[in-house]
Amino acid sequence: MSETIEDIVLQLQLMSYAETAALCLTAYDYLICLDQEVNSIWDKKFTLMKVFYLVGF
Repeated sequence: MSETIEDIVLQLQLMSYAETAALCLTAYDYLICLDQEVNSIWDKKFTLMKVFYLVGF
Protein backbone atom coordinates (compact mmCIF):
# COMPACT_ATOMS: atom_id res chain seq x y z
CA MET A 1 0.00 0.00 0.00
CA SER A 2 1.75 3.15 -1.16
CA GLU A 3 0.67 6.46 0.25
CA THR A 4 0.66 9.66 -1.71
CA ILE A 5 2.51 12.76 -0.62
CA GLU A 6 -0.83 14.41 0.15
CA ASP A 7 -1.77 11.58 2.54
CA ILE A 8 1.55 11.83 4.33
CA VAL A 9 1.27 15.61 4.69
CA LEU A 10 -2.29 15.25 5.99
CA GLN A 11 -1.20 12.68 8.57
CA LEU A 12 1.66 14.91 9.72
CA GLN A 13 -0.69 17.87 10.01
CA LEU A 14 -3.20 15.85 12.06
CA MET A 15 -0.40 14.61 14.31
CA SER A 16 0.74 18.20 14.81
CA TYR A 17 -2.81 19.21 15.81
CA ALA A 18 -2.99 16.33 18.30
CA GLU A 19 0.36 17.29 19.83
CA THR A 20 -0.76 20.91 20.15
CA ALA A 21 -4.01 19.85 21.83
CA ALA A 22 -2.11 17.64 24.29
CA LEU A 23 0.28 20.49 25.10
CA CYS A 24 -2.64 22.88 25.68
CA LEU A 25 -4.35 20.40 28.01
CA THR A 26 -1.13 19.87 29.95
CA ALA A 27 -0.60 23.62 30.33
CA TYR A 28 -4.24 24.09 31.39
CA ASP A 29 -3.94 21.33 34.00
CA TYR A 30 -0.72 22.85 35.34
CA LEU A 31 -2.28 26.30 35.63
CA ILE A 32 -5.45 25.17 37.40
CA CYS A 33 -3.40 23.13 39.91
CA LEU A 34 -0.75 25.79 40.52
CA ASP A 35 -2.54 27.47 43.45
CA GLN A 36 -2.92 24.11 45.21
CA GLU A 37 0.77 23.38 44.69
CA VAL A 38 1.76 26.77 46.07
CA ASN A 39 -0.43 26.30 49.14
CA SER A 40 0.65 22.70 49.73
CA ILE A 41 4.35 22.82 48.89
CA TRP A 42 5.85 26.29 48.73
CA ASP A 43 4.19 27.93 51.75
CA LYS A 44 5.29 25.21 54.19
CA LYS A 45 8.65 24.75 55.89
CA PHE A 46 11.39 22.79 54.15
CA THR A 47 11.08 19.07 54.96
CA LEU A 48 12.40 15.77 53.68
CA MET A 49 9.09 15.12 51.91
CA LYS A 50 9.45 18.43 50.07
CA VAL A 51 12.89 17.30 48.88
CA PHE A 52 11.37 14.03 47.60
CA TYR A 53 8.67 16.00 45.78
CA LEU A 54 11.18 18.35 44.17
CA VAL A 55 13.53 15.54 43.12
CA GLY A 56 10.65 13.57 41.60
CA PHE A 57 9.32 16.62 39.82
